[in-house]
Amino acid sequence: MKVLTLIVFALLLTGCVVSGRNYRPSHCTMLEIQKMRRMERARCHPEWSESIRSKVLRGEVGIGMTKSQVKASWGEPDDINRTAGSWGVNEQWVYDRGNFNVQYIYFKNNVVTSWQD
Repeated sequence: MKVLTLIVFALLLTGCVVSGRNYRPSHCTMLEIQKMRRMERARCHPEWSESIRSKVLRGEVGIGMTKSQVKASWGEPDDINRTAGSWGVNEQWVYDRGNFNVQYIYFKNNVVTSWQD
């Protein structure tokens, strides 16, 4: 926790963060902004396990994560495909990373069952 606090403090000193969600892109790279958002989201959910918060901080997903945890890690999907049946609801979240790089996350009843990149 001390390391996380030091990182946030250091980024505040460099001018990457101002109040709320107003980030100053002229002083931050997109990767820095994404990392700060992940840190903020992980900090706001102390009820998440340490393993989940670590994955979110690293921008990773894993089996068993919820939709809100995936959004905290990867952001909003570019597209969502749903299949509903007597077994429940399956979803495929699509993340288009550009340059023909598309990643997919698969959910069954709101929990990650697999992903593909």
